[in-house]
Amino acid sequence: MSRDVKAKESEGKRRKAKESEGKEGKEGKEGKEGKEGKEGKEGKEGKEGKEGKEGKERKGKEREYIRVG
Repeated sequence: MSRDVKAKESEGKRRKAKESEGKEGKEGKEGKEGKEGKEGKEGKEGKEGKEGKEGKERKGKEREYIRVG
């Protein structure tokens, strides 16, 4: 009898471990995709915006030098 009880308990523990692994895997994947997706998009837009602004400022400075020269 005690072997049957132990076998059932270990089977239950295996199921719980498998379920928690599945849950962690899903959360890990979602967390990674969410973080990369958000940061990647914002990072790209932020970089492009910054470069665009710097390009505009440089153009303005170049025009000033031409006028002064």
